[in-house]
Amino acid sequence: KDQKAQILFDRMKEMHESGDVKVKPSIQTYNAFFSACALTEGSPERRRAAFSIAIKALLELQKKSNMHADSYTWPAVWKLCENLLDAEKDISWINRVFEYTVKSGAINELLFNNIRRFLPKEYLKKKIKTEKDVYDLTVHDLPSEWTRNVTLGKQSKKNQKKGRRK
Repeated sequence: KDQKAQILFDRMKEMHESGDVKVKPSIQTYNAFFSACALTEGSPERRRAAFSIAIKALLELQKKSNMHADSYTWPAVWKLCENLLDAEKDISWINRVFEYTVKSGAINELLFNNIRRFLPKEYLKKKIKTEKDVYDLTVHDLPSEWTRNVTLGKQSKKNQKKGRRK
């Protein structure tokens, strides 16, 4: 999947750079590319290669001044991690993706659930700086800089009384 997606993605960029204004990669193009790469199957080497080309596209996206990751981008990127990486062996890549995600300030409820499902509990507890079970936390318990660019749902009355927003 990733190889076909890469060919199409590269062709689209080449056509746009050659002056075809009708063919311009958008954030939806990037998101579809990440999702296609996440479906790659095969050996660990094959999956890591797919992950590598997707991360290259993510870095390219982050350099663009006229386009930014949206609420679909980060879940697609974390699906890449979940499907293509080993949470123990590929920790350096996971750290990088985690830092990119936090820096984006785009962790919403869906993304937090995706991250929490994939990452080892102890890893996430250390990042959040808590001793609580990560499955007892809500997005409102995260550092505010992690969620600064998203609109969060209302905090439950139970959590508001506890003053859980940091």
